[in-house]
Amino acid sequence: MRSLMVVVVAVSAAAFAGKKTVVVGAGDCKDGVLLSAIKDFQDASRLQLKGDLLEPDAVLRAVRPQATRSMDDISRQVDTARSLLYGGQNDRGLELVQDALTELERASPQARPWALTVAALVLQAQMLKNLDRPKDAAEAFRRVLRLDPAFKLDPDNYPPSTLAALDAVRKELARVKKVTLQVVAMPPGAQVIIDGRELGRAPLKLELVPGTYRVALLSQDAVSFPHRVNLQRAETLQIDMAFEGAVAQQAPLCVNAELDSAAVSLASSVAGEQVVVVRNAALRGNPPYVTGTLYEVGRAERVRNAGVRPEQLKDLMLYLFTGKPELTAGAVVEKAPVVEKTPVVEKTPVLEKTPEPVVDRPVAPAPVPPAVANVSSGETQTSTALKVRSAVGFTTLFGGAALVVTGAVIYAVGGADRSLVAQSRDASGRFGPAFDQPLLDRVDGNTVLSFALMGVGVGAALAGVLTFALFPGSPAVVVAAPTRSGGALAISGSF
Repeated sequence: MRSLMVVVVAVSAAAFAGKKTVVVGAGDCKDGVLLSAIKDFQDASRLQLKGDLLEPDAVLRAVRPQATRSMDDISRQVDTARSLLYGGQNDRGLELVQDALTELERASPQARPWALTVAALVLQAQMLKNLDRPKDAAEAFRRVLRLDPAFKLDPDNYPPSTLAALDAVRKELARVKKVTLQVVAMPPGAQVIIDGRELGRAPLKLELVPGTYRVALLSQDAVSFPHRVNLQRAETLQIDMAFEGAVAQQAPLCVNAELDSAAVSLASSVAGEQVVVVRNAALRGNPPYVTGTLYEVGRAERVRNAGVRPEQLKDLMLYLFTGKPELTAGAVVEKAPVVEKTPVVEKTPVLEKTPEPVVDRPVAPAPVPPAVANVSSGETQTSTALKVRSAVGFTTLFGGAALVVTGAVIYAVGGADRSLVAQSRDASGRFGPAFDQPLLDRVDGNTVLSFALMGVGVGAALAGVLTFALFPGSPAVVVAAPTRSGGALAISGSF
């Protein structure tokens, strides 16, 4: 049997072979349970997918390049290059300062790299000038003055020739026709950082010298991806800060987002073909419970999902990628693979939120009032009539009670989705443009089904009571009411 299972898994996995896959966590990226689950799922997937798994460090380097050294280390490197300049070793010093500038280009806006960038550029201009490369030296000064036209050097620390070269570039840039760059952020209000310098808050309109710039947004702890703009004519740069700022800045891959669309967008931005979204779905006060959802990125389709305890992550991985292995006790799996298409929006596909997994928790009390009936009769019935009355009465009474309990359970399970819908409304009660319509449809369907079942159940139970009232036998007392815990409907009495 085990051999057969291995063969089934191998054949099923072949359907996913060669697909570049990204594993992304979603939710609170400071949650230790979630971070551990992402890493463990990533490790398990690496053994299954091998080279088809896109490593988190590679994904982050692609969307969010980072400096390999700290700002203090880069500062010391610039100081070393300055010492080489004073010692006449311009070639060696130029190598160091160029390497420092490369690191500064990758530095996060949170590091406030502009001041050190200016110092490195001025040092680079001096060395290039000493090496008889005046055009390259002018370009180094130009990178400073195009963002800070009022920049000046201290005449006590620099020779007249360097001061003159800087002023010449300043006059040149004053004559250059500027180009408009508009930076639009969604949502607005983020700080606009260009080449490491803070220039205002988005939306922001700037008149800049034509050239290549690195643009990023900073909003509290959230940082956008760096955007390289070759500005030759008027441009408008729109940055989805809600998505880019939600992507964690270091491994494991994680997005601070309620909807899976952010994780799918991240996978799409690095040419991923499928993505697994991992979440910690445990409710407050309950033990950890991890869900995984597999999406086909290009078609914006959800393939399958399941939920397990953290120690079952390997089983979860095998199920998501093959759909065949049986999960161990405690796992919650959709009865059939779900393939749901979702409209794709530019850059950010809007996908439905993964349904809340079924977690062991108390069931909410059924919103049905207790049905109480007292029936008595002194008339004598034939044995046949008593049998018919009993069969019909018991069937409708207990059948109705079962329908009420079923409807109450369905309504309670849908509580998480109803909470998400309520949170999606703004102050006026309307939904935002990115609202998950399939989620609302699912909530409506859940509500209609649950109340329909409870309504039919109450009617059937009352019919059973009326059966005993209209066709009495021996004195009977029937009581149907919720239990104290609210988890079921208790029926008691004598017939």
